[in-house]
Amino acid sequence: MPRSNISFPDSSSEPEVPRPLNTLHIMIREMLYEVRENESTISALEAWVETVDPEAHRKDPWPQDLIDAHAQYKALVADIDPKRLAYNNSRHNSNKNQTLYTPKVHLERLRLAYEWGQAALRAVEARLHVLVTYRTAYENKKAIEGHIEQANSNLNSARNAVIAAGKEYRGYWKAMPKEELPFKEE
Repeated sequence: MPRSNISFPDSSSEPEVPRPLNTLHIMIREMLYEVRENESTISALEAWVETVDPEAHRKDPWPQDLIDAHAQYKALVADIDPKRLAYNNSRHNSNKNQTLYTPKVHLERLRLAYEWGQAALRAVEARLHVLVTYRTAYENKKAIEGHIEQANSNLNSARNAVIAAGKEYRGYWKAMPKEELPFKEE
């Protein structure tokens, strides 16, 4: 049975299936939980921005830690598209080569979807950190709303990666020859 070359943490909370697949399932689920947590933060920011008085809002000068945090989230955002494109290209290339449904290809695409999701989540979290910590860093209410929209866009990318990873995980099991399955189907 094909195995990933990624190292995974041990977990005993899932039913036993061949490693690293039970861990991959857990990791995909953890990404989904992170997406939901970030949705909550975005909702709270959307509620907050509604209370911002455009006439009273003043932008404060940026301290060095804000400049650093801004540069960090910009770099993390730039990492999303290459990861998404790697997944999409893999999917497109496996369609061309008619290898779409092999377990090995599903596992590789699952890895790529996971990397895409992690990149998107890191970017969302870094941007949300700036939004939550430095509420007076923005020129006006419209700028704050724009940054919240961008965080939501990055979150949608993470959500799409979670969906893709889940499909690849299920596709792996569906493509597995029945005689190689570690359990009997009923």
